[in-house]
Amino acid sequence: MSLRKSFLIGLLSLCSSVGVSFAQSDSLHPSTDPNAFRLFMAPTSVTLPANNGTIQLAELSIPCINYGVIDELIVRGGFTPFTISSHVLYYGMAGLEIFNYSGFSGVGGLAITNMTGESRGWEGSLYGFGVIGYTTSKFGVYSGFGGGYSASRESSSAIFMVGGIYDISNHNAIVTENWFISESESDGFSIGLRIWGKVLAGEFGILAITKPHSWEFQTVAPWVSLSYHFDTSD
Repeated sequence: MSLRKSFLIGLLSLCSSVGVSFAQSDSLHPSTDPNAFRLFMAPTSVTLPANNGTIQLAELSIPCINYGVIDELIVRGGFTPFTISSHVLYYGMAGLEIFNYSGFSGVGGLAITNMTGESRGWEGSLYGFGVIGYTTSKFGVYSGFGGGYSASRESSSAIFMVGGIYDISNHNAIVTENWFISESESDGFSIGLRIWGKVLAGEFGILAITKPHSWEFQTVAPWVSLSYHFDTSD
């Protein structure tokens, strides 16, 4: 068995073990997922309640903050505390709930970021995005689209996202987030487990990126994230 396969099997076993241990103390955990406003990083069509927020450490190294200004408006942001190609990478975004009716909802907004890739010199760009979805007490499915502009040009790429959340218990959920970016010629896929408690949540998953114009995976890496939920209305 290859080292990569052994690592992935070990990671999935760890996720299962952690999920079982949380299930043994169900009374300590709320049934509402405080991170339902996002998949791993991509927004869903759900917003944070007013005065609620989370502080997230994506890949245990990238700090992000998310806050519900009002029930219909969420702001998010994050940065790398280290440089990549001599650049500190950042993003900031705001999403506004456009409609919410019988489980169907939609969010539209703007995002600014320099996470545009080395081929573009990590130039800052402004993106518009929209996400629509259907959410129940058990699961949510979401689809989004985005396009951007920079100081030097209009982005020639269209960004599509599909994903979902499926609750397997009152405090565990399967999460998947998948990206299709026309300009990069590669696609991204991810799946993992989210576990949440009263204020803390953890995610353990797998990210995979395909080779250009191929369904063969070029990169496979773990996804690990921790987040802390807070409520400023208390």
